[in-house]
Order: sequence, then C-alpha cells, then structure tokens
Amino acid sequence: MKKRKRERGDLPERTKPSALVAIEKSDEFLVHVLNVSEFVTAKTTPNNTQLSSLNYILEALQEKKAMPGCPISENDVCLLLLPWAVRNVLSGTNLTRPIWHTLFVSMDVLVNSDDSHAKYSLSNQVLTQSTLFKLCPRVALFIASYKEDDEAISGVEEGNTAKSHATKAYVILTEKLFHPTMDVACKSLLLSILVKETQASSDYDMVLMATMNLIHRLVVHGKGNPKTTFQLLASAPILTAVSKIYCYFRSRNTVNEDVSGQVLQLVKKIFSFGLFHPAHHLQGFYSLLHKTKTAPFSKDAVMLKQNDNDSSFRCYQEELLKTVEESLSTNDTESEEVVSIIHGVSLLFQVFLEQKLEQRGDTSSKKKSQTLDPVNMQFQMFARWVVRLQHLVENGVEALRSAALQAILSMLESLLAHNAYSASQHDENGYFFNFLAGIYLQVSATNKVTTRNTESLGSIIPIFIVLLRLNHRLVHDSLERLVNCSLEVGVHGNEEQAADLLVEVFSSYEKLRQQSYVVGGILKALTSLRSKGNDAEAYLFLDLLGTEKVRATASHALQSCPILLVKEIFDTFEEWFVFTVSKKDNEPQTNGVCLYVAVDVFEILCQSVIVDKTTASHIAEMCEHFMEHALSSLATVMAGTAGSVKSALADIASSLCGGIIDLHVRCAFWLGRTNHLGIPSLLYEHLSNFRYFEPSKSSHFAGMFCGVALLACNRLTQIDTEIHEEERRTIESEDKMSDSDSLVAEGKALASSIFNLGNHVNCDEPRQYRHPYHFIARHRFQWLKYADDGHISLFLRWVCKDAFVPTLVDSQKSAPKTSTLGEVDLFFDSSFLSHGLIYKRLFSEAIAAAFDLIKLGLSIGDNADRDGMSDLLSVLDQPDNGQSLAVSLRHLQEKDMAVLIEISDSRLPYLFRRASYLLREVAAPSVDSCDPFDHGKKLMHMLCKLDLVFRSLKFPSTLIIPEWTAAQYILRKVLSHLLKPLLAESLRTCLETRQQALDTVERVFDSFATKDYLSFTSDETASCGLELHVTCIVGSLLESDSASDLMKSLRNMTTLARKRSDDLALVAFSRFLAEGIRKYKVINDCPSRDLTSFLEALWAVTKLRFQQDLLVSSASCSRLRSECLLLSCDLLRIEFNEKRYLELFDESTDDESILQSRDAAINEYESQSHVYIIGFLALTCTERSRCKRLLNAIIKQKKEHSLLDAAFRNVLIHIAADDIDELLERLIQHEAPQATLRYLLLCVQCATADQATVVAKNAQTIFILTTKLLNSSSRSQESRNMGLDLSLEIVDFLLNHREIIIFREFDIAVILSHLCAALGDCDQHTGSEVSVSTFSWCTTILTSMFQRYSKYLYACVPTVISLYFCLLKHAMFGPVDRKVAQQLAGVCELMVAHKEVYKKHVLGIVLEFVWQVGFLSLEHRNRMLPAIYSLLDTMSTYEMQQLNASMKTEQKVLFRTIYQSYQKGHTYKGQ
Repeated sequence: MKKRKRERGDLPERTKPSALVAIEKSDEFLVHVLNVSEFVTAKTTPNNTQLSSLNYILEALQEKKAMPGCPISENDVCLLLLPWAVRNVLSGTNLTRPIWHTLFVSMDVLVNSDDSHAKYSLSNQVLTQSTLFKLCPRVALFIASYKEDDEAISGVEEGNTAKSHATKAYVILTEKLFHPTMDVACKSLLLSILVKETQASSDYDMVLMATMNLIHRLVVHGKGNPKTTFQLLASAPILTAVSKIYCYFRSRNTVNEDVSGQVLQLVKKIFSFGLFHPAHHLQGFYSLLHKTKTAPFSKDAVMLKQNDNDSSFRCYQEELLKTVEESLSTNDTESEEVVSIIHGVSLLFQVFLEQKLEQRGDTSSKKKSQTLDPVNMQFQMFARWVVRLQHLVENGVEALRSAALQAILSMLESLLAHNAYSASQHDENGYFFNFLAGIYLQVSATNKVTTRNTESLGSIIPIFIVLLRLNHRLVHDSLERLVNCSLEVGVHGNEEQAADLLVEVFSSYEKLRQQSYVVGGILKALTSLRSKGNDAEAYLFLDLLGTEKVRATASHALQSCPILLVKEIFDTFEEWFVFTVSKKDNEPQTNGVCLYVAVDVFEILCQSVIVDKTTASHIAEMCEHFMEHALSSLATVMAGTAGSVKSALADIASSLCGGIIDLHVRCAFWLGRTNHLGIPSLLYEHLSNFRYFEPSKSSHFAGMFCGVALLACNRLTQIDTEIHEEERRTIESEDKMSDSDSLVAEGKALASSIFNLGNHVNCDEPRQYRHPYHFIARHRFQWLKYADDGHISLFLRWVCKDAFVPTLVDSQKSAPKTSTLGEVDLFFDSSFLSHGLIYKRLFSEAIAAAFDLIKLGLSIGDNADRDGMSDLLSVLDQPDNGQSLAVSLRHLQEKDMAVLIEISDSRLPYLFRRASYLLREVAAPSVDSCDPFDHGKKLMHMLCKLDLVFRSLKFPSTLIIPEWTAAQYILRKVLSHLLKPLLAESLRTCLETRQQALDTVERVFDSFATKDYLSFTSDETASCGLELHVTCIVGSLLESDSASDLMKSLRNMTTLARKRSDDLALVAFSRFLAEGIRKYKVINDCPSRDLTSFLEALWAVTKLRFQQDLLVSSASCSRLRSECLLLSCDLLRIEFNEKRYLELFDESTDDESILQSRDAAINEYESQSHVYIIGFLALTCTERSRCKRLLNAIIKQKKEHSLLDAAFRNVLIHIAADDIDELLERLIQHEAPQATLRYLLLCVQCATADQATVVAKNAQTIFILTTKLLNSSSRSQESRNMGLDLSLEIVDFLLNHREIIIFREFDIAVILSHLCAALGDCDQHTGSEVSVSTFSWCTTILTSMFQRYSKYLYACVPTVISLYFCLLKHAMFGPVDRKVAQQLAGVCELMVAHKEVYKKHVLGIVLEFVWQVGFLSLEHRNRMLPAIYSLLDTMSTYEMQQLNASMKTEQKVLFRTIYQSYQKGHTYKGQ
C-alpha cells in the first residue's frame, strides 16, 4: 500500500505511536500530544478537552518534567506546536492566551536545546527570516495595543497573561532569532510600538528594552554603513522615537530601576556610536561648527531657518542639527514629541561632550584637527541648541517652558562636568561670557512671567548654581537680584534649592576672599525685601539661615576672613543698621523680620571670627565702635516707640549686644583686660524686668526670648569673670570678706529670668524658628552654677523628651523625620554628661521622660479605645510618691493584659523608638548615679509599671520595632540594679517582704509559662531580661537564708507546669533560678545546707527529658532536651559532680545526639545550645578516650563555630600521637573536606611537640589536598571564598614551618599557579568576585615565599610576575579597601632586594598600571602609588628608557606626574 505523504504539522512517523502502545504504557503526556495533534494537523479551533491537553503539554515543557516511556521528544512536540502558533499570530484573528503561551514555550525549548537538528528546523523551516520580518512587528503591535482588563476580571495571574507570554516571546525573537537591518528594526519595530497609546507596565518596558537592545547591537556590532546609520538615526521620526523612549524610562526610573537604567544606557550608547562616533562622525561636526557662530539670545531676534541653497560648507552631519532645530522650532506647541526632543537634546549634548576626536594616521588629518579647538566647538554646539531652547522658554507654553528649562540645566551641568567652558580660557570678544550672561538674565526673569504653581520654577535655582560654578562674574554684579530671585522661587516649595544656592554663594566667595561682598549683597536684598513688604520671603530667609548646612557654610566662610575684611563687614553692618532703624517703614512686621535676618547673619559673624593675639585689639575696637554707634541708634529709636515695635527692637538690640559682648570677652582673654563692655542702661532695664515677667498674648513674645536669653547668658559670663577677679583681689588683700554676694544674686536672678522666659515661649507659634532651650543648652555652663534644682530638672526633661518630640496634635499624623534638637545633641557631649549636677539627675529624668513618651504613645490614635488599654493606662496613672516596695512588687506580680497594638498612627513607633533610645543610651549608662534609697522607691514604682507595659503590649507582624526588645532587656537590667539593694534591706527589716518576693517569683513564672510568651522569645538569647528579676530576687532570698522557701516555690511551680503540661517553661525558668544561685555563691563561699537540697531539686527538673509521654512529640522533646542539658551545665558550673558530668558527657556525645543537633528541622537556638554543651564539656575533658569521643562529636557537627574551634583546641592537646595520626587520616579522607578543613588547620597549628612528628608525616598529603581545594570551582562563590581562605591559611602555615615540610621548587611553582587561578582575571568592566581576605592571604603567602624560599622563586619568575599582575588588577578594580593597597605595596617592596632578577619583568607591571590609571579615582590612585614606587625602585635606567619607549603620548603625560611625585616624595632622602 502506498504511503500517504505527511502533511505539515503532522507528527513524524517515527514518533507517532499507536493507540495500543499508548494504552499499554499509560503515558499521559503522549495521550495529550495525540489530542493536540488532532486540531493542529486539521487546522481547526480546539475544543475544551484539546485546550486542556495543550495546557498540560506547555506546563510540562516549561517545568521540564520527566517523560518516561514517551516515544516523542520535547523538540518534536515544539516543532509540532510552533507552526500552529505562528500561523495564528500571522492571521491576526482570535489571539488568545494559549496561542501566545505556545509560541513562547516552543521557542524557549528549541532555542535552548542542544539538538542541532532541532535548531536547524527552527531557523530554516519554521522561523525563517522572511517569516520573522512579518512575525516580529505583529508581536510588537499586539503588546503595544493589548489591554488586560478581561484577563484581570477572569482572575488570570499576572505572569500568565497573553501579554506576558507575548512579551517573553518577543524577547526571544529579538535576542536570538531575528536579524533585521537597521532600517527594519527602527521603522517596523520601534515606530510600530510607539504608534499606540500604551499604558505603562513591566511587559511594555521589557518590549522597549528588547527593541533598544536590538538596535544597539545593530549600531555597535552591525556591519552597516556608518553614514547610513547616522542618517537613519538623525531623521525626525527615529530621533523623536528614541527621545520618547528616553523620556519614558527616565520617568519610570523610580518604578523599575533596573530596566530603566539599562534602557537609558542603551539609548546613550546608540547616540554615542550612531551619531557621534569619533572615527566616523565627530570630525564632520567639528568642521561644521568651525564655520558658524550662534548669536546670543535676544527677545527681538527672529530665528533664522537653514537655507538649502547656501553654498557654504555642507556635510551629512548637518542633518542632525537641522532635524533638532526644526523640531524645536515647530508651531505645534501642544505636541509631546517636542517635549521628548527637548529632553533628547540634553542627552545628545552630553554624549557629544563625552566623545573625543580620534586622530587619524594621515598627516593632513592631523594638521586639520590641530586647527580645531575642541572646547570652542563644544561650546558652539551648546550655543546652537540652547538658543532654540531659550526661545521656547520665552514664547512656549508651560509644558515646553518647563522642559526647556530642565534641558538648559542638564546642558549647563554637562558643560561644567566636561570642562567645555572655563572662566580662564581665551574668550574672543567675550562671546562665551555674554552668551551665558544672556541665559542668566532670561532665567532670572522667568519667575516673573510664569504662574506661581508651576514646574518651571524647579529648574531656576539649580541653573543659578551651575552658572555660579562656571563663572562667578555672571552673577557678581547682580548678587542682590540673585538672592531675591531665589527667595521668590523658594517660597513656592523650593526651600531646599534656595538653601543650596546660599551654600554655593558662601563657598564660592570664600574661595575668592570676597566675603564682605556677599554680606553687602545680602543686606541689599533685605533692603529690597523691606520695600516690597513680602513677609513670606523674609521668613523664608530666616528659615534658611537656621538650616545646618547654610549656617555651617556661612560660618566657615566668615571664619576665614582676614582682619581687614572683618572690619569692612563690621562697617557694612553698622551702616545698614543705622540706616534701617532710622527709616520709617509702613510694614513693621516685614521690617522686623528683615532685622532678625541681619541679626542672625551678624550673630554668625561674631561666633565665627577667629580671635588670636594679633587680631584681638583690632576686633575689640570694632566691637566698641559698633556698640557706640549702631546700638546707640537702636536704643534711641527704641526709646521713641512703644508696644510690639519696642519689644521687637529690644530683642534685636539685645541679640546684637549679646553677640558683641561675647566677642569682646574673647578679645579680653588675649588682651588681659578686666573691664568688659557694659550693657546699655535701657537694655539692662529691659533685661531685669523679665525675672518676674508674666507674658501677654502678644504675637511678638516668642521672638523676644532670643535676644534676651543671649544677652543674659553673656552677662553671666561677665559675672563669672568679675567674681573671679573679686576673689583674687580678696586673696591678695588678705581680706576675709568678699563683695561677690551681690554678683551671685544677680546671676541667680538672670538664670531665673532665662527659664521664666523659656517656659512661656510658645514653640508651636507660626514662624517660631528657634526653640528657646537651644540657647539654654548652648550656654549651659554659664547658668548651671546659678540654677536651682527645679531649673536643672526642667532642662534635663527638655533634653530627654521635648528636644526630640515636638508637640503632637491630632492633625499631625506623621512624626518628624529629623530631630528638632539639631546641633544641641548633648547625649554625645562628654563634658555635658560628666558634669556632676547633670549626671546626678540625668538617670531619673531619662526614666521619667521615657515613661511619659510611652504613656503618650498609648493614649493617642485608635489604640486608646482597645480592649484592656484603659486598665493599662489606669495603672500608669497611679501616683508614684510615697509608694512602698510592696506596691512595686505587686506590679511585677500582675499578669500581663495582652493588649494588641495596631499602626493607626505613625507617631506611635516614633514615640516608642525615642523611649527605647532614652532607656538604652541614657538611663542604662547613668544607672550608677542613682541612689536607691533616695529616689529609688519612686523610680522603682515607675519602672515596675513600665515592665507591666512591656509585658502587656502585643505587636502584630506589620508593626515591628527592633529596639523594643532591647529596651525591655535594658529596663529589666536597670530595675534589677535598683531592686537588689532595696529588696535586701527590706528582707532584713520586714518579714512580709520574704513572702512577697516568693510570690513575685511564682507570679513571674505564671506569666512566663505561656506558649505565646515562649514563642515570642524562642529565638532570643535571654527572655528579654526576665531572668534579671529572678536572679536578683533569688540572690536576695538566699542571703536571708530562704533556700527552703525557694524549694517550696519550686514545688508550686512544678505543680503548675504539670497542670498546664508546660514542662519546657519550668526547665527554662529553673535556669534563671540556677543563675541566681551561681551569683550568690560567687559572693558567699560557705552556702547554707538548704542550698544543697535546692540544687538537688533543680537536678530533678533536668530528669524531665526522660519522661515517656514527652517523647511522643519530637518537636517539644527536642527543645525540652536542649533546655535540660543546658540546665545541667549551669548546675555543674555551680557545683561539679563527676557522676552527673559523665551522664551529661555520654548523652551529648552519642551518635543520636549528634544527628539530632545536625537536623535541619531544629531551630537556631537548639543548634547553638548543643554547641555550648560541647564547649562546656571540653573545659574539663582530659581523659584520652573521652577526648577522642569528644573530637568525634565536634567533627560530626559539620558546622563552623568559634566555640567548637576553642573546644577542639582544648581537647586536641590531651590525645596521643597515635590518635592524632588517626584523626588526620580521617580528616583527609572525609567526604566533605570543606566542612572539616578548619579542623585540619587546627591540627596543624595546635599540635604539641610530640604530635608534630605525626603532622610532618602527613604534611605532603595535606598539601596535596589543599591544592585540590584551591582549584575547586564547584561550590558557590561565598563558600568558595571561605574554602579558599582556609586552604590559603594552611599553605601559609606550612610555608613558615620548615620543620613540618620543606617544599621543592616544583611545589612553589604549583602554589604560585594556583594563586593566579584563584585570583582569576579582573578589569574595570567585570570587577572581581574575590574577597579582601582572599587577596590578603595571597599577599601573605607571597611574603612568606620571599622570606623562606626566595631562591626557589628565581626558577619560576614568569609565574611570579603573573601573580603580581593579578594582584595589581585586583587592587585597582577589585573591592575598594585601603588594606588592599597597603598589602600590595608590601609585596612590591619585597622585590627591591631582588631587583637584579626581576627588574626586566617589572616593566610590564608598571606599564599596565599606567594604561589603567585613567579608570581610577584620585583617592584610589594615590593609594596605589606606594606600590608603584617600589616597582620603580627595582628598575634601572635602561628599563626606564624601555618603559618610556613603550608608552603612547597620553600615557607619557600620566606617567610624568607619577614619576615626578616619585622623585619628589619617595627617592629624595634629604641633604
């Protein structure tokens, strides 16, 4: 019978089984294949059964499931399904998810297959290039136009949608199958994707990235004509499309950072290679720009269009300029394409600057290129495009104006970054300067023509900053205008940018030594603000001066002023103040704020001026002159005013007077003067009135404090000096009577005035920019000696609480991001903490502040209405005064209330973190300062209530405060510190206290014996400090001979544990009891008899692990067994018992126990427990058989732990030489050499004199094993680095101990080759995966070779030099670490002693460094120089000549700088 010809899509005859075979083998996969082949070969629509078979096949192929017994391969199935999917996609109808899923899975399997026949069928029969030319655009268009609404409604998973499968298929097509021309890739793929309005998604991002990756490969690695590629990319449609993608991914950078970053780099490389390639395109641009010069921007100028009939120089590069200029000059102002082109222009200019003109080999090209100034050409390109952007800023709509300003900013930043403009370069007729000045004038006027709520303002101040960095002369003549413009822009949400501008102004003029000009410009700007009457800008200026960065920069700038500039600044301030206060102003509020700004700048000046022996007299004269003229004018004006204006002027005058007096006191230190500047009578009267001042409701009162407090603090400084002088005169005159009492009384009155004012200042008042306690904290040493206890407590309460947490209102739903304390963070000031008065009260105030913060956190938001919260708050509200120890112990006995906390208010975690900080960082270090019998009972009562809060609060998984557990531990540590002396005293005087203490222990166990609490603390090393309470109470009870009572309590706890079936809690709690006994025995050498019985009762608790009913549950048994063994160790530490020690030893070292400790199901706590037990057993293990058994247990652990290493060392010294021989043989032949490599190293390092002979016998075998591990690459990178370090450490030890092994020349060469292989290759692109420790061991081994086997190295010089090459590359491009460069310098210095051998070979290493030094930062290069200097020491004059001949011109320039520093700082030894 004639065979039927196989149709396309049919299963091959060799793979088509009969139905009988399928039934016999029950191959489910084959049955599904037969079902699918029915609709594939018949080209019909599949039914539900066939679709189910198709889904099964696709899942099996995608998950790579095994198909035993199936006579058809995966590739055949894919070749069957792929044509069906392609046919449906090309037809374009009913493109459902199974079609795209089939397309993706089939291509994925075939592309990654190793079968050459399948790949040939794929590329030559199914997916030919002609088919792909039709298929790829269809796929791209489907993705761009597809909406996933229907699939979202039907509940399809996100990664399993039709669009997702189509995206994956498109990536495979563009990366591995489709090889189009550049024209097809741009027009058929890129434009078809962007033609649709598509919603942003990850799938759309992947399609764009795949398309750009394809275009990038064609541009960079393609064989197309560079000119044709340029013309294609420079055409308007393609340039606009690429610019749109650039803008799209720049906006998506925060959503999908990885993909966005890759696409942005691809776009940059496409522009770089396709439009500005140095070998093909850049020369034409330079020649074109050399012929033209763009005129600066002018409002009246008309944009000239390019004349096509112009007979001037023409080249194809002009097409790009023409396309850009026509796009920027379009009348279609609403088009998004124009915005894309605008942002694309900034990228084009950046790429243009990054490219360097490549010198050709012909002489004519070199001469031609020498006539072109690259910097001039770069600026011409900048001018040509910026002029178009300036017209858009002037005449465009808001969207175009905003984009144009952003593009101008980006191009100016590129101009600055690439040194395309320098103020010192040749500027013919001032063309460069005038062009940039035109940009400044236009941008500074932009804020006046735009609406206030606009994005355009966001680029204005950054443009000012860049222009200032380019050339300060651009803004020098209009500095007042610059400040005013930045304030106008800053009030619309750009405060941070305005602060950056002030920082740049101060730092720039500091370098120019023109600080007086800056101060004059600021004062002129304040004068204009007064005339405008805009209080918002004045208040913004005041806020900016209060920021840390502006204040620090201004202080640094004014600090470096020479004395003549300081005098000029003083004269400027004096003139301005006199003029300002004498002028009648219609806006007293704005006038007052401007005065505050000037006073703030003057205060910075007074604090920053450096006073020394040479300048003290001049500065003192300035202060006296300023006091005589400026302050007298202020006092005169103040006398003629009343009300709020007078108060404001008094505050301003007080601030000026305080700053002047403070500066004059510093001058008096150098001049030896005893007389100080006196406070004007009107100001002194004003200051004295504030002692008993009752503040009114006037809005100016908040600002009053600043000047008055500053003046009062400076007066206190004068009082200190006067008291000192009075005491000195009294001693000299031998008069026992002193007149300093009046001065002390005045000081106390001033201190009271300061605190009286500070308490009444409303810090929440609008525009209140400085907290009054900032001044108090800054001048704390002036008032501390005059303040009473109430003042000090008030100040410390502010430092602990109010300085960190401002007043929280219901409308404020978020906590402040930064502390309002700012520069007054006194907890890090040792002089503050070491002050006696402060240290004595700090502990109690920190506890009280933490208590208030926690109470505030519980009472805000929705948590106050939760079940149990009212009861918890009522406990906290109980009074603290006069409470006895019994009340405090009652709080410890109370059961927790289990209150669940939710995140309904973001202030809650903030308040809890602040309270935790006070407990951990403030209260705990100062706990020794608290007298338990003075304030101890009150604090004890407060701490016990806090302990109840910590026990009661339950946090959900969504609210995790890591500091909470640490704070709970610190709280109980502090509580125990106070509890111990109070409890001991009470036990001696009150019999009822003993029963209360016992009840407390039992109640603590009652709260501890709950599953919730144990699960919470199961992974903690200690149960949040709960054992501190128990240890303290147990120790106190034992000191009062209450061991028998403790036994009764233990029986009660055992009964309770049995009742609850919670023996695990009993054992864990017994460990707390044992710790209390241990601490008691440390102090008391002769314990009572009852203590022995108590210990026996605890030993009985350890037997709970043998109960049969607990062995049913392996999980509970494992934890219980661990706790019992740990309790046994604790009891043996208290009193050693040989019998029980052997029982513990046998149980912990048997094979079952070892396997259980290695079980992956146990948690980390149980694993660490077994390690601790082994470490404890090793402390007293000396018998030979036990030592061998313990070593066996340690090795079988197969884990790395420092305690296991210490135990191994301790036991190793007690075994005989025969045993160590057996041990080494076992370690060498172990199945997992890496796990036991550490113990092999310890055997080699810690062997005794008797054992060293056995180690030497096995040394060669150890060395061979180590070299195998050095060459191993089958592990992960982390484990490989760990194994490398251990292997290298063994090699280094063997190299330094010739008594163990003496290496041959061959062995040294093998080690060197393995070191090179371990380091591998490294460059600036790939980096290095080798860790710093591995690098360190390589240098250490090389050092050991030079010290021990230097002659052997002569036989393998090429390998040594190869190793040096590897070390150099890793030091340059590996992990940046100062230690790496130092170690490289050390091994390079070793060559100097052997320079006759290595000098000819070192030349290549130095040459490699010179070639790669351009990729290093300046700091990294300087770290590398000592190593290069040592290499240069090995080279003679002949090698230097060879090195010079081997370098190109660019390398010679770089090396010249290195060699000059080498001669100056390394070889020069002095006269």
